[in-house]
Amino acid sequence: MSDLAALQASFQAAVTDGGRGFAGEIVSTERVGAERRIAIYADAYRLRLVEVLQDNYPGLHRLLGDDAFDSLARRYIETTPSTFRSARWYGHRLAEFIDSADGLPSRDLLSEMARTDWTMGLAFDAADAETRNEADMAAVEPAQWGALVFTLHPSVHHLDLLHDVPPMRATLLVGDDVEPPDRREAPVRWLIWRRKLTVHYRSLAVDEAFALDAARAGSPFADICGGLTEWNDEQHAPLRAVELLKQWLVDGLIAHIRQPAD
Repeated sequence: MSDLAALQASFQAAVTDGGRGFAGEIVSTERVGAERRIAIYADAYRLRLVEVLQDNYPGLHRLLGDDAFDSLARRYIETTPSTFRSARWYGHRLAEFIDSADGLPSRDLLSEMARTDWTMGLAFDAADAETRNEADMAAVEPAQWGALVFTLHPSVHHLDLLHDVPPMRATLLVGDDVEPPDRREAPVRWLIWRRKLTVHYRSLAVDEAFALDAARAGSPFADICGGLTEWNDEQHAPLRAVELLKQWLVDGLIAHIRQPAD
């Protein structure tokens, strides 16, 4: 390791981990000693990471309030140092940290809010892609529908939540107070995706959750129809599949429709 690299590593350790090896490289004065000068950088580093977490987790910030969020963020920073070149990706394990942290009230709700914040951010940052519409489906010969395979838009994500967090988060972010939602007996699937520059969400019925999972996995439309018979009789399952497909096209969830010859 070069002298410069060693010096940089020592400075980083002093700022991030409290290492003392760098103190001898700093000139002390009567007004400000070496330890204090290092502490100024260390404090600024942590303050910046708290700001990053506030940006990445706005719903959790609003839910907890400034002081409680600052406390949680600093606990996370001390146990999970940043390993990313871009601050955008710092905090990716915050929900896991909340799941195992001691002394947090309403831990399930806080964890789900963190997961929702992060997933909303992923949807917003996802790659752009053109989406298909009903006219594109109408151009396909009916005899080929059963073999069609769909590619979902890159922004499409889902979360299984015990609380109705996405609408609660939307209310918090416009500055309104909200009562914590009741905890459900079983999780509900929430769909999260982006259209243009707006992130959308909606809850899914069990059969639509299955159908979207099947579409993402590359199942042909005929297999999706067959799978829907778990919740719909054989007569209505194809109609339900067409209804769901139409909604996906309207929502902008489908980026590509692959025909058998593709």
